[in-house]
This record gives sequence, structure tokens and C-alpha cells, in this order.
Amino acid sequence: PPSLPPSLPPSLPPSLSRTPHATWVLQWPGQVVIAGSQMFRRKDVSEALEAGDLAKYFLFLTQLGNLIALVCGKLSKAERAVLSALIMLEIHAKDVAGKLVEENVTSMNAFGWISQLRYYWTKGDLYMRAVNAEFLYGYEYLGNTGHLVITPLTDRQGDYFLFPTPLPWAGTPPTKPCHPRLCPTPP
Repeated sequence: PPSLPPSLPPSLPPSLSRTPHATWVLQWPGQVVIAGSQMFRRKDVSEALEAGDLAKYFLFLTQLGNLIALVCGKLSKAERAVLSALIMLEIHAKDVAGKLVEENVTSMNAFGWISQLRYYWTKGDLYMRAVNAEFLYGYEYLGNTGHLVITPLTDRQGDYFLFPTPLPWAGTPPTKPCHPRLCPTPP
């Protein structure tokens, strides 16, 4: 699949921090908009957790309202696709933050927070982290596909892709004892 040119990503963080979000999302390709928005959303939640006031994070709903107002206006087909995908992710982020508040998560090290897929700009590149795994973003373009909804089940599927459990042949656990020469040695 096509990918972003290597010169584009380094301009991501400075551009996002200087430009109003509702303007910024229309100035960049969808992949940059979605990855950049997720990176800054993670930063906002992290700062709210460090300050001990995650409930304040819900102020970002103004930003979500601005995106909804944008999508109701006159847009190109590509801009509408980007905003539709972004709004779905923002709604999911609101739900995740709500669950963190409900569970009284107050630490950056709480499992409820570190188990989320988080985007970081570090070492001059974009990285994704979840629990103790870290992956280079890689800039592979996946497209602006529409989503009906992100559910806890679809969210959990991402965990399975990030943290696969090694299983013997055909990806299934053995149901009966194997002959020692035929079964893989347990780790």
C-alpha cells in the first residue's frame, strides 16, 4: 500500500500545536489527521491524569462539537471521509475517558489507561504503545474507511493483534495430551 513520504511526519507535532484543530483537520491527509489527533488526545488524557483531574478532559467535547459542525457543512468527499473516521475515533475516545473516570483511574500506570493504544511522538518518529508493547507507527496507509461503531469487542480484537498468544499448530490449544515428540515445548 502507498505510504506517506518520510519528510511529512516530522512536521506533524509543531503544526498541530500551532493551528486550531478544526482548521488543521482540513489541511492534512486523513492518515496524518487521524494519527496526529490520536497523539494529541493521548497527550491531553495523560496531562489530565498527571494533574489528577481526568473529568476535566471532557472539555474536549467542544472540539468534538466543532468537528460535527464541520461535517455538517460543505466539504469535499475526501474531507467528509476523513472527518467521519475522525469523529468515530473521537467518540470512542470519549467513551474510553468516561470509563476511566467511572473506574476512578488516577494514575498514568493504571492498567485501564496503559491497556489503551496510545500514540507518542518520540525519537523523531511516531510510536504506538499498549501495556508494555511499543511499535513504530510505520506510516502504512490503511485508508479512510467508515465505521459504524467501535465496541468493546472490536476494541479487544486490537489487543489480540498486538499481543498474540503463541499457540501450537493451527492456532488452537491442544484438547488432549500430545506425544512429546509431536507437541511443541511450552515456553
